[in-house]
Amino acid sequence: MKQISRIVLYCDRIIVGCLMLMVFGIPLYFGLNVNSLDLQKIAFMWTLSLIIAITWITKIVWTREFNFVRTPLDIPILAFLLVSILATIFSIHPIISLIGFYGHHEGLLITITYIFLFYGVVNFINKELMPWMMDVIILSGVLVAGYGIIQHYGLDPVKWELFMGGRVSSSLGNPIGFGNHIVMVLGIAVCLFLSKEIITRRKTKQIPSSKKKKKMILKPAQQHKPIVEIPWWIYGICIGIILYGFVFSGSRAPFLGMLGGIGLIGILLAKRIVIRRKQLGIFGLMFVGYLVFSNINPEIAIIGRFTSMLKPPVPKVASPFEVGTFTATSIAYRTPRIYLWQGALNIVREHPVLGVGLDTIGLVHSRYKPIESAMAEGAYATAASAHNELLDVWVSRGTIGLIIYLWMLIAFLVISLKNYWSYEGVEKFFITGLLASWFSYLIQNQFSPTGISSSYLFWTIMALGMVFSGKQKSFVLSPLIKEFRWLIVLTTLGIGIGLWILLVVRPCIADFNYEQGTLLQTMPQYEKETQYRFERALKYNPYETQYHREVCSIYLNRAQTTGDETWIKKTIEQSKKLVKFNPEDGVGNSILGAGYYLEGKELNEAVKYFKRAIEIDPYNPDPHNTLALGYQRLGKYDEAIKEFKQAFWLKPDYSMSIENLMRLYANIGKGDIRSDIKEVLTRESGGRTSRMRERLVEFYLKENNLDEAAKECIIILHLMPENVNICRILGNIYIQQGKIDEAKKAFNHLLKIKPDDIYAREFLAKMDKQIGLHEIIK
Repeated sequence: MKQISRIVLYCDRIIVGCLMLMVFGIPLYFGLNVNSLDLQKIAFMWTLSLIIAITWITKIVWTREFNFVRTPLDIPILAFLLVSILATIFSIHPIISLIGFYGHHEGLLITITYIFLFYGVVNFINKELMPWMMDVIILSGVLVAGYGIIQHYGLDPVKWELFMGGRVSSSLGNPIGFGNHIVMVLGIAVCLFLSKEIITRRKTKQIPSSKKKKKMILKPAQQHKPIVEIPWWIYGICIGIILYGFVFSGSRAPFLGMLGGIGLIGILLAKRIVIRRKQLGIFGLMFVGYLVFSNINPEIAIIGRFTSMLKPPVPKVASPFEVGTFTATSIAYRTPRIYLWQGALNIVREHPVLGVGLDTIGLVHSRYKPIESAMAEGAYATAASAHNELLDVWVSRGTIGLIIYLWMLIAFLVISLKNYWSYEGVEKFFITGLLASWFSYLIQNQFSPTGISSSYLFWTIMALGMVFSGKQKSFVLSPLIKEFRWLIVLTTLGIGIGLWILLVVRPCIADFNYEQGTLLQTMPQYEKETQYRFERALKYNPYETQYHREVCSIYLNRAQTTGDETWIKKTIEQSKKLVKFNPEDGVGNSILGAGYYLEGKELNEAVKYFKRAIEIDPYNPDPHNTLALGYQRLGKYDEAIKEFKQAFWLKPDYSMSIENLMRLYANIGKGDIRSDIKEVLTRESGGRTSRMRERLVEFYLKENNLDEAAKECIIILHLMPENVNICRILGNIYIQQGKIDEAKKAFNHLLKIKPDDIYAREFLAKMDKQIGLHEIIK
């Protein structure tokens, strides 16, 4: 019995240690040699999860008792798991629904892991350990925020691809994920800061009072000597670091989540925090300081980022340096998230019951997104998430899944509020902190994508909330287990190691090779090494669409540059594998069509796959351009002209389609590219059309049509005021027209955007010396 008790003790310690290490480490962990940051964090989580599972089974086998904590959330959670399994089985791509979409990784395996860890926390983190777990969450958030501060001041030794405008991502990969995580931590830190003078870790025994509501009261006489004392001002320092780091995320959705969480704290603890004037005053000063400091820098100012969404279109404007005017009829695009949501709702309309499957929105969203999405975000923009938690659940699990998810959320809220009214003392602050963190998550995730760091913390918060409501059930197992316990444990260990190799080792090796391939891809001298790396990535993880795409692209590039039939055949064979694995992959269909086009034997097959690629991604200009080439080779010139026009309307700076159309017109002896460009410009004259106007300027200059060239330059400079080349061209046009005053304005504007421009300085210097016009032109 003594040996069994020791084993149970060790097992409990290992599991609790892994749970706390997971909460601490997932937000902070990253590797420098793997491409997908989420994959690294998932590998960390799965490694610890397997250790927990093996240890838990060992404990059960050794004691022959299965002690399991039941919670009021069991039924909605198991219903959510069941609908997730059904949505995976009936998914448009069950394999991707199982393992997750690359870079997002929210498939069934991750959902199962979240639920498993939920029950791990409920069963092994009791009321005594809860404060420790909350402190670990706060410490992790402080380190994440501190790392973001280091990044902002340029002290980070890791060369991350930082975002524009001074926004930082810390160890979370992007500013939104950074903001999402630390805002969830903030709610817990604020509640512990506002609680009693000292938060202590005591061994306590709770005895119900005689009050009718049966409030649980901790009586001082029953409290033992404190194990650890944490002064309230320590939490104040943590809050200060979190708020300071949050400034540099510059993220709007987490800001809304923060307001919601702090507002909830104010509502639930209004009477209790008023008497803590010192803490309340300090927090108020920190929060006001955050609001002021976060709006000093216009590049990351929260208020500025919100107000930028409300700017109305301007129907008539002057040129940048007051030379003439023109009427702008540019489309007033809304925030891109609106178009994401429209696309998601279009998916739901066609798949209302069980959705399209877990984490498959990235496969189908391009088919359902509105045209404005391509115009606002760019022709190649893709979406792995709807940037809205409820829509993501609705798309992936259908209406049934959404109803169950809402049931789970409402059940958690009701249970937590009941616990809030049933407890007094520090527990009330604990429950409020958990609710504030949970509420912050729900607000921000209606406007931002999900991520493992915030999702895992969300499930952990729900599990900690159920610690106040759980009831343990015990089951005694058969005595026969004792005879086979070593066999069971060793078998479990073997299965765990196998799963670790399958789920962690192989995907990480694959992604390491993919990362190396992407780094080498920009250097032509390493073409063979690049190909080797991508092929190796696909070998270790043949279930990843992104790896298939890269191998196909490498083969296609070799086929195009060499014209070798061997590479053409390899392109066709490999892209067939990709299309077979993922029929909804527009890139794979487009490459397969390109392979048939290069082969030249089955042009109708090429056209078929180009059309299929357009059906999957209708607003991508590439398959339109290649389909036009296929039509051209088949002698279908009218269809080819139509597709070329469609390509450069979808992407106005898509010079390839313009060049191809010009060559087609030259071959057939008819057509005018200028008329085609003007036709596109009559539909829209927004910023995305500036490249087309630059082409018109080139045509007008070749014809010596200076007036029309100048008009187009003025429009371009309004759309892109910092276009140095166009500004210089316009100045030269005015010189040739003898408009010296206008030329001076053009070159002065050029010096504002490029103060060291030698050409502009020399011209203005000559004008100051009053050199004759013919000398300037000369």
